Amino acid sequence: MKLADKKGAKRALVILAAFVLISGAFVGGFFAGKSGQRVETQIAWSDSEVVYAEILDVKDGFFHVKGLDVNDINGRSEFTFTAKENTRLLWRGTNISLSDFQTGDRIAYFYVGEVLESYPAQVQNVVKIKLLDDEL
Repeated sequence: MKLADKKGAKRALVILAAFVLISGAFVGGFFAGKSGQRVETQIAWSDSEVVYAEILDVKDGFFHVKGLDVNDINGRSEFTFTAKENTRLLWRGTNISLSDFQTGDRIAYFYVGEVLESYPAQVQNVVKIKLLDDEL
């Protein structure tokens, strides 16, 4: 084998190895990013805040509530929020519908993210609402 052929073969092998390493880094980064997204979603659910409240008004998924005294000082005011299609609605661990919530009911609502400082305060992302009354 000639010296030029050996150099060309060595160069091709180096280029192939570099290509394999770069491709592996891209694929690994892609899956690491996907994995990180799932972890962030799990953290968001576990980091949800809970507020216990009495319903002042409820209509078509829009809630106006007053926080109960069992909450810390930030949860005792009036709040509004909308139950969206991905909001879980529960009573004693069983799924219920929006029509099961009535004025005067006591609830626990779980949210993640921002609360707009207005009056009443506006909760942006309610992920779960639990009906607390014993009778449905």
